[in-house]
Amino acid sequence: MSPNTWRDISGCSSVRKLAKSESKEERVEMAGPSGKKEKVDKAGPSGGGKKKKDVKKETGLGLSVKKDENFGEWYSEVCKHEMIEYYDISGCYILRPWSMAIWEIMQTFFDAEIKKMKVKNCYFPLFVSPGVLEKEKDHIEGFAPEVAWVTKSGKSDLEVPIAIRPTSETVMYPYYSKWIRGHRDLPLKLNQWCNVVRWEFSNPTPFIRSREFLWQEGHTAFATKEEADEEVLQILELYRRIYEEYLAVPVVKGMKSENEKFAGGLYTTSVEAFIPNTGRGVQGATSHCLGQNFAKMFEITYEDEEGKREMVWQNSWAYSTRTIGVMIMTHGDDKGLILPPKVASVQVVVIPVPYKDANTQGIFDACTATVSALSEAGIRAEEDIRDNYSPGWKYSNWEMKGVPLRIEIGPRDLENDQVRTVRRDNGVKEDIPRGSLVEHVKELLEKIQQNMYEVAKQKREACVQEIRTWDEFISALNQKKLILAPWCDEEEVERDVKARTKGETGAAKTLCSPFEQPELPEEMDLLGQELLSVQFFHFFFPKTSFVTYGFIVLKKVCRCGEMMAYYDISGCYILRPNAMKIWNIMRTYFDAVLEKAEVDENYFPLFVSASVLEKEKDHVEGFAPEVAWVTKAGKSDLNVPIAIRPTSETVIYPYFSKWIKSHRDLPLKLNQWNNVVRWEFSKPTPFIRSSVLMKRSFLLWYVLLVQAFFYGAWYSVGGSLHCEYSNSVILHRPHSVSITEFGAVGDGVTLNTKAFQNALFYLNSFSDKGGAKLFVPAGQWLTGSFDLISHLTLWLDKGATILGSTASLSQEYIFSENWPVVDPLPSYGRGRELPGRRHRSLIYGQNLTDVVITGENGTIDGQGSVWWDWFRHGELNYTRPHIVELINTTGLIISNLTFLNSPFWNIHPVYCRDVLVKNLTILAPLDSPNTDGVDPDSSTNVCIEDCYIVTGDDLVSIKSGWDEYGISYARPSSKIKINRLTGQTTSSSGIAIGSEMSGGVSDIYIKDLHLFNSNTGIRIKTSPGRGGYVRNVHVSNVKFHNVQKAIRFTGKYGEHPDENFDPKALPVIEKITFENINGEDIGVAGLLEGIEGDEFKNICFLNVTLTVKKNSKKAPWKCSHVRGYSQWVSPEITCDSFGESIFPEHSSDCFGLSENNLEKSSGLSRSPWLLSW
Repeated sequence: MSPNTWRDISGCSSVRKLAKSESKEERVEMAGPSGKKEKVDKAGPSGGGKKKKDVKKETGLGLSVKKDENFGEWYSEVCKHEMIEYYDISGCYILRPWSMAIWEIMQTFFDAEIKKMKVKNCYFPLFVSPGVLEKEKDHIEGFAPEVAWVTKSGKSDLEVPIAIRPTSETVMYPYYSKWIRGHRDLPLKLNQWCNVVRWEFSNPTPFIRSREFLWQEGHTAFATKEEADEEVLQILELYRRIYEEYLAVPVVKGMKSENEKFAGGLYTTSVEAFIPNTGRGVQGATSHCLGQNFAKMFEITYEDEEGKREMVWQNSWAYSTRTIGVMIMTHGDDKGLILPPKVASVQVVVIPVPYKDANTQGIFDACTATVSALSEAGIRAEEDIRDNYSPGWKYSNWEMKGVPLRIEIGPRDLENDQVRTVRRDNGVKEDIPRGSLVEHVKELLEKIQQNMYEVAKQKREACVQEIRTWDEFISALNQKKLILAPWCDEEEVERDVKARTKGETGAAKTLCSPFEQPELPEEMDLLGQELLSVQFFHFFFPKTSFVTYGFIVLKKVCRCGEMMAYYDISGCYILRPNAMKIWNIMRTYFDAVLEKAEVDENYFPLFVSASVLEKEKDHVEGFAPEVAWVTKAGKSDLNVPIAIRPTSETVIYPYFSKWIKSHRDLPLKLNQWNNVVRWEFSKPTPFIRSSVLMKRSFLLWYVLLVQAFFYGAWYSVGGSLHCEYSNSVILHRPHSVSITEFGAVGDGVTLNTKAFQNALFYLNSFSDKGGAKLFVPAGQWLTGSFDLISHLTLWLDKGATILGSTASLSQEYIFSENWPVVDPLPSYGRGRELPGRRHRSLIYGQNLTDVVITGENGTIDGQGSVWWDWFRHGELNYTRPHIVELINTTGLIISNLTFLNSPFWNIHPVYCRDVLVKNLTILAPLDSPNTDGVDPDSSTNVCIEDCYIVTGDDLVSIKSGWDEYGISYARPSSKIKINRLTGQTTSSSGIAIGSEMSGGVSDIYIKDLHLFNSNTGIRIKTSPGRGGYVRNVHVSNVKFHNVQKAIRFTGKYGEHPDENFDPKALPVIEKITFENINGEDIGVAGLLEGIEGDEFKNICFLNVTLTVKKNSKKAPWKCSHVRGYSQWVSPEITCDSFGESIFPEHSSDCFGLSENNLEKSSGLSRSPWLLSW
């Protein structure tokens, strides 16, 4: 390159903090998954980096730091908002659908453009043999420390270690030498979309520097240098278009220096971006002319038209998901992402803004119509009609996600036949007539795209500084400028400048010599001499390659018809263009099907940690011999071996548990096109035995549909009917202490309240380190009330009993010391028994996450008899305590324990979600007052199963607040599953809903209930003044023996918290189904009493047989103000309001009818469509 060219250089002010000059390891301050700033590794909890001591403020939905104040932490927070998820292997990240959509839009554009250039897609294996890697030492030398090595398969050592490709030149070019024989085989133009692994580096950064990344890489061969030169610039122009036309990021096209060019190449061109906030450049994409060096190494020659053997001219070119990181850094602001419309998966979000007494349904209809009109015009639009968030919260949420345009529709807009638009890029608001909505929105999106580019370009141009002298250069470097300076392009000078700037200000690094050159200054002598000894280079982000999208091979191919080529690693095959065309046609079809089904694309890393693999032993056991293990990076042994995924369940499902927290997060539908490795097998066969059953590497369509099958587990994968709550809890704790270490004595006499409190205070220090376990050994541990903490397992060993303190103490002492009083629940307004405050439960917690109370069938005895006596004699000052009450807690497991003699209710999760109660025995005398078993209250996603309960009140009672307090608090109970429950209660019900149900109760599933010698089987209790609703309840597979009233509805239960309730607040009771119910020795089959003027409706009885006692003088069914349908019921329901049968007209009016009964009635199979997959 001529000395009379210019070079782009950028600098940064605090380069000592940011880089080491001669190393690829530049120091970047970013934020880990905790949101706290880390200097070493931003990859998550396994990163091992030191954390700063300063505490980040919490501001709810918004960002906690500003872009200009702490760029690294700001960037990490923005990325974590649905763009990526930190993975448990440092340097690997999950690409979530919000970022994968951006990648796919760019991929679609680029793939179409290169196909116009006659470039064909192919796929080469992930692995590289050492022999091939050794061939091109000069090229691979720069990657040597980053090469990950597979040395084990299952528990067996491989005879020869296998490398995972850091780039594909050495993978592909041995086969170019086979396929290119004569001039008619040229040009050969191949591209692959794949993943690449580069291991040994520190300071991983989402999208910018990661160990596994997605990219495309093109590799072409030509007969002449002129053809190769032409393609280099064609591809570079496509990369410019990706950045400037799609991502709205201005870039500089230019030539790399000799030091910075691709190892082994002739020359390298690139597009370079610049981040003004950091004063650092980012290499956006590269297009290399490799010359003939690789042709020499791999003997890629052809016979020309004159019969002479000639070497080919080669190019390679690539861009990666780094593009997304550059976009975030360029456009994001203190509110979060700002997405250019061209790459936004949602270009317009429509938000209803209903006010009090407004026409809410009209507003919602207008939102739906707006989305339909925009979607039909090809605009990617969504509406946000979630009812649990305010409009203001939604504004902030969608602003954080960067949606380019927001449309608001409120009562005034409805009245004026208009909508209000709000731009994300500049916040400008505008009212638009609905009649011209589509045209205006298209125009606005174009303006936003253009404005984002112009603003970014202006910011970059403001940072560009032309310099003449070394002093000007140093000054500009310290001001974070993008420096444009005369440049002689000598390698020795470049090294000298790097060393010199390191000594003075850090380190500077070249970007490129721009193709668009300004005029050189006339006075060059002095400057030229000076610049020959010292030069100036821009420092930028660590020089990584981040990859595009990974596929490997689905089924292997025959060489016939140029479908595949055998690779030099047994069991791996190259998919040639003919096979890839077939695959891409299938993929295009299937992608369209998935899009209609609203399945989102994402990408999970290739690697699996040993601990995650260990979690699902039963599932992974079959793959164990096939698991390939990475144990080395370069020449260094990894501290912990890393597995390559043999399948993706164990990779993906831990993150489903983070993303799915409520019914509004369902269904979650994800798909990824990826590669999988299964190593240990014999007799590999193209397309057959490297694929579905036995494979080392294959292209896999892997549909993960997680849907709310409410008849089974709430987060049911593949139709599982088990209540497996791994969602919010961690069963293994890295820290454990015994209660005896805190002075506790298990003699049943010594009071251990302080010991429990001190132990939990100590364990709280481990809550952010994986949590802790408090071990209670065998013994009698007397205690008063104590508070739990988050991320805790309370473990009661075999023979251990926690005793609630009573001694022979006065009420006054108990109140003040062991059973303190707390405020009433806001949804009750008072204590349940007495006005005012209430006693705190024996085991208590509030605002917690991830709590487990379990053991080896230990016991918790509330010693409630003294409380029962005070209650019977009217001597209570406050409402009695429960044994366990957890308030506003997410992720709760209570299992494998016995509960005895509760003073009041046994287990009371209130305002909770993700609750599992399993394998419990709950016992209290049959005459003990109000000793309910389990009372889920205003809670969501609750599973109660495999329990035996005998108490003096309801075995399970579902609640949601009391009268005006519950109505106002509006916290329903929903998605509750009760399965395999056995028990007895002589005074109350097996399962009760209410009577405190004012916040609403819905989606309740009760199955396999066995009740004996009891008063009532299933009961719904309510009253005028309650308000609220009970709907969508399904009861099935129930057995009653000697039950006085099998099914009971009570519409006038009475009991109000005070005189302020509204008697006009009537409950809605509807869609209650009883199916497959059997009973013997029943007193009354059904006592169904609704409310006059407020009929209970759509009550359905199907396949119900209740054998009434022979000596009973009461009618088997009694109904008032209740209406529904029945079929196959004995004794027959003679009430007029149940005169119609369910089939064929009313099956849709009945909630949750089983497939068996539907098929029995109609002969039609209604198997879920998913099962056909």
